[in-house]
Amino acid sequence: MSSTEVLGARRPVVLRRAPSPWLAPWRFVRRYPLFPAIIWGAVIVFAIASPLIAPADPFRQVLTDRLQPPAWSEGGSMKHVLGTDHLGRDVFSRIVYGSRVTVTVVLLTVTASAATGTFVGMLAGYFGGTVDALLMRAVDFQIALPALLFGVMLSSVLEPGLRNVVVIIVLFTWASFARLVRAEVLSLRERDYVLLARAAGAGWVRIFVKHLFPGVLNTVMVLATLEVSVVIIFESSLSFLGLGIVPPTVSWGAMLAEGREYMSVAWWLVTIPGLAIFSVALAGNLFGDWLRDTLDPHLRRSA
Repeated sequence: MSSTEVLGARRPVVLRRAPSPWLAPWRFVRRYPLFPAIIWGAVIVFAIASPLIAPADPFRQVLTDRLQPPAWSEGGSMKHVLGTDHLGRDVFSRIVYGSRVTVTVVLLTVTASAATGTFVGMLAGYFGGTVDALLMRAVDFQIALPALLFGVMLSSVLEPGLRNVVVIIVLFTWASFARLVRAEVLSLRERDYVLLARAAGAGWVRIFVKHLFPGVLNTVMVLATLEVSVVIIFESSLSFLGLGIVPPTVSWGAMLAEGREYMSVAWWLVTIPGLAIFSVALAGNLFGDWLRDTLDPHLRRSA
């Protein structure tokens, strides 16, 4: 074969299959987190402006209006858009006020879990040796515990309430942060800038703050968004079992527990709080996936 034939040879044409139109909405959601933004934006607005948004007093009982269906169902009215419960309380107003508990629990527990787990993981990864062994055995012990079972046990011992719910959830969520941060720090501590800082006499506190924490911040942020759904379901489960948020405070899990006795005659008492929990948990997972793809340069280039 002559050199001209080699130079003039064409590369084989690679035919790529056209992307399926059914995947277009999913790609759009992954690229632009509109659904999580809308859901969480609405929940935060509900939590901040509950008295202005709620059309009725969520605690006011009107027995003559009990078990009214939503407005779009037969027998419903626009006075109670999402219907009423067995005590005649407006379901939409209770959903709006229940968002306060959701936002408060998520902010407190995720912040406390991330701070505790990040600090423990950085200690274990940086110092290694005995410190690493002791801290990681504590992490292994915590992860091995069935979270909901021991959460129920602790809730039955402690006095029910928002503070104890936050403490219980933090006890069972910090370990995931610690394990992931430790793995990151084991790699970061061998980087040149960390070794130079140690050679210059910088203390471990300064190295943690200026060198290690910025390196693990993206990982902590992604895990924190993914933990949102875990926290919401955990709190709702405790409230559903009567061991979480106590009346008169409104909680979506407590609304589920109250409505389960009327499922055969009032489906909306279980469906609507369940959809609220499902939507917020799904929004947290979708936002976590989007944040991971955005912050990871390898995933960003392959998208």
